[in-house]
Amino acid sequence: SLVALERLATCAGELGSGAVTAALRSGDPGLAEGQQPTLHGRSAAIDDNLWQLWWPLLYGLAQLVGDHRFPVRAKALAVLGSTLAKYGGGFSEETWRLVFKGVVFPIMESAWTDGSAPAQVHSACPAHSPDIDTRDGSSFITSTAGRVFDVCVDLVAANTPGPCAHVLLHETLSLLTESICQEIETLARIACDALHALVLRMPPSSPPELWAMLCD
Repeated sequence: SLVALERLATCAGELGSGAVTAALRSGDPGLAEGQQPTLHGRSAAIDDNLWQLWWPLLYGLAQLVGDHRFPVRAKALAVLGSTLAKYGGGFSEETWRLVFKGVVFPIMESAWTDGSAPAQVHSACPAHSPDIDTRDGSSFITSTAGRVFDVCVDLVAANTPGPCAHVLLHETLSLLTESICQEIETLARIACDALHALVLRMPPSSPPELWAMLCD
């Protein structure tokens, strides 16, 4: 699986570089000027963000982030995070919504249904609360949930200000809010930490409407 993930990373690089689009275009000499190539003869043209090509790649990585083996989860998330960071700048707002709805949120469903983590590892008093043991690879919550949040926070910070900053912030806040409201306190506290990190990493030049969204 780790070797396969390396190959998926290579595929992402080829797709992000435009090599795949060029190959599709060169393989169809009858393509009219300005016309987009199609996949396997389908009438639906590839959109500007190549979503028909990105979707199976991102979805496959998301499935591996939910793998029961921690090394596979960690590697898959690293490839997914780097892929979105490197090539997500070309995504439209609608594509980012699809990424969160079809890729990121399903990943976190593994945390919302994780029965291997203790429901509460902290006392009500922060001074008496032990650190969460992130070395426990058997639990998705303690080993992986925080890393998923980190990917989302990194995306917001890297794309703010920008044309998709509003969507990225909205979707990330929705993910964190949903996780904070879960009954598993461990997950809720990890999500609270991620929200704190998001506030600290918001660029000072962020538009007022983004700060208003963050404070609501």
